[in-house]
This record gives sequence, C-alpha cells and structure tokens, in this order.
Amino acid sequence: MEISVKKDELLNGLQGIVGIVNPKPTLPALSCIFLEAEDNRLFLTATDLELTIKAEVPCKTKRKGALLVPGKRFAGIIRELPDTEISIVKEKNEKTQITVGKIVFTLPGLKTEEFPILPKIKKGTILKMKQGGLKRMLKRTRFSVTYDETRAYLRGLLFSLKKDSLVLVGTDTRRLAYVKKTYPSPVEADVILPLKLIDELEKSLEEEDVEINISPNQIIFKTVNLLIISQLIEGQFPDYEATFPSKEELKEVKVGRERLAAAVRRMNLLTTERHSSIRFDLLPQKIVVSINSPEAGEASEPIPVEYSGEKIAISFNPVYILDVLKNLEAENVIVGISDPLKPAMIRPDTDEEYKYILMPVKTE
Repeated sequence: MEISVKKDELLNGLQGIVGIVNPKPTLPALSCIFLEAEDNRLFLTATDLELTIKAEVPCKTKRKGALLVPGKRFAGIIRELPDTEISIVKEKNEKTQITVGKIVFTLPGLKTEEFPILPKIKKGTILKMKQGGLKRMLKRTRFSVTYDETRAYLRGLLFSLKKDSLVLVGTDTRRLAYVKKTYPSPVEADVILPLKLIDELEKSLEEEDVEINISPNQIIFKTVNLLIISQLIEGQFPDYEATFPSKEELKEVKVGRERLAAAVRRMNLLTTERHSSIRFDLLPQKIVVSINSPEAGEASEPIPVEYSGEKIAISFNPVYILDVLKNLEAENVIVGISDPLKPAMIRPDTDEEYKYILMPVKTE
C-alpha cells in the first residue's frame, strides 16, 4: 500500500474513530487502526468489538492495499505533522513509513489478518433524518445517564420510534430527560443505545442526512463519510411515562434560564459531602434559592417571578439542576413543583416536547 493524503482530511477522519481505540486491550489488534486504500479512497476502521467505526478519506492511491498501525500513536503523529500532504507506505515486516518532506516516522504494525472481521450488516428498518436534529436530541438527554453496573438497561438512552414521532429518554432513576421529535416512522420499535455509541455520535454528527438501520440487536448510523455499527443493550427500559407529574398538580413558574443557573452555581459553592442539596422556596412573586450548611455557611438569593399561588419548599441536588440548564438553549424555563416529596419538572418555556423530571432530596 502506498498513498498520499492531505493532513487535515486524514486528521478529520481519525478524530471520528480514534476515541474507541483501546491502547491496552486484551487483543493487541484492538489497539490498532486498520487502513485500506483503493480507487483514491482511504478507509480507516477501529473497533472495540461492541462498537465499530469506519471513516472514508480522499487520497491519491499509488498502490492499493491495507495495513495495521498503532491507533493512538499514529493519530498523535499525524496531529503533529506540518499541514501538507503526507505519504504513507507499507513496508516489509508489517512496518508503516510516514513521510512529510525530511520528516520520517517508521512504525511497527501487525498483520492485517489479526484485525477482527467487521460485523455483518444485518437487514433492518431503514430511516433517514437530519444529523443536526438527532445530535440536539442526544445532547438534551445523554447527561441524565450514568454507568450502572447492576442494571444494563440504564447504561444507555431509549431510542423509541412511534408511529409519528421519535422519542429519546435517559435516566439514572434520580432524574429523567425526555425529548420528542415529530418523525413519521415506518415501524414502532424500542431499542437502547449504549453510552459509548451516544458519545461518538455527539462528536461525529453534523448537519447532513444520516441513514439509520435498526435490527434486533444492532444499529447502524451511516453518513457520507462515516459508518458506525453498534450492538444494542438488552433489557426492558423502565416505564418512563409513569414518572411524569400531571400538569394539574404542578405549580409552574417561568424563570430566566441563565439567572436561575447563576443562582444555583452560587449556592453550590457552599455544598459539602454531608450537605449537598439546595432549597427552592416558591413564594408570591419570587423563588428563593438557598443553602444552609453548618460546615460551610449559608446563602440565599431571591429571583423575581410571576407567581401568586401557595408557598412550597423543596430541595434538590444542585448538580442535577445545572446539568439540564446548561444543555438547553431557551431563554426561559418552566419550573414545576407539586410536593416536597414528589418529582418536579423543568422544561423550556417554548417546547413542551422536552421534559426533565427530577426527584427532590429529602431533608430533615
């Protein structure tokens, strides 16, 4: 194999796949990136056996072929080379030579036969949607998911296709993020996307169309230059709709998103390991955000709002409040509270198709 390729195009392709390369895997080939060149196209592939990403980069193919290079080291070298054309040549004994002008790197490699065979693409339901729209849905839900060793179905996002919509839901049981987008689907299906796949999609998706192929235990995302194949998480996702408070019982106020976030950040400065919650007091014409920590001190900040209902106080983990506020774009949000011991809800004032359900913190 012998090619020349522009640094910026190669680096762009590498950035889409190098994140899943494990530098110290049990199988040596999994620490490598598989390069294959033909017809002035360079294909870069990385896998951890659960997630496989294949990127396509334009190149000048002088001699077609394939090689295997140490993934992280190869990407690091390309990143530090001058912004010009790079020559990549496969030499004897599986070595790879990388040349720019008088700069020459020679890397040891492995036989290409040692790289795992790509997962077979199974025939499934094919969908098409805008990458940007899907990326925004992922951003607004992914933060509510954390790794759970005991319950596999909580290690990812629910990707739920309805007759006329797509719904994404993430939860760690203490909070839940839900977003719905109008989307006519040929089928109804519920699958759970693993966190690693979600993180790679957030990095890779842009604004063009993405083709999605869903089969019983596999999902594929295909763009013009990228192919992502992932296993799905097995298990039954919790009944998320049962957590939604009824609109009738919620006492709702509209408040500036940045104003609320700033107040919560200030109160968070006084949290400690023993006193990690802050208090919301919903009062006529204002919300008072406060904290009273015997170890660190106390603070309060009133925020003017339009409200004339009954007084109510509730406590929250401030990090969970900040997580949602920084992942929304709306100027104002609606905070809905019903009872100090029942779930509260936060949503953008302009979008009722997004809901963030948050369990309160019990205080003495």
